[in-house]
Amino acid sequence: MIKHEGLYHFIYSANDFRNPNYVVGYAEGESPMGFWTKSTSNLISDNADDGINASGHGDFFVESEGKLRYVLDINNSKKKVSPRKKAFIELEFKEDGNELDLLEVKKESFKFLELN
Repeated sequence: MIKHEGLYHFIYSANDFRNPNYVVGYAEGESPMGFWTKSTSNLISDNADDGINASGHGDFFVESEGKLRYVLDINNSKKKVSPRKKAFIELEFKEDGNELDLLEVKKESFKFLELN
């Protein structure tokens, strides 16, 4: 969960990793205790993304340049929980002409983490 300009953004995983509808979505609320409104316009990640199988739970972080990122698990198998890979994607808050900024995912920023 992250707070931006008075609104809480809650990222969550939905469904079992073997389910074709396994997704990472988000909802917004005025309190960390809810009530939550699911975003209908934007998923963080889903099985339709190129080469991604069963993207799952993760966490926010802000990198040294100030970019907001979300690190998440990617399952290698549609049948077994492990082994998993880690990946990250860039997020940003964009003004859309309404009172509140929208949390947007930069899909082209998706990268698997690699060990050096």
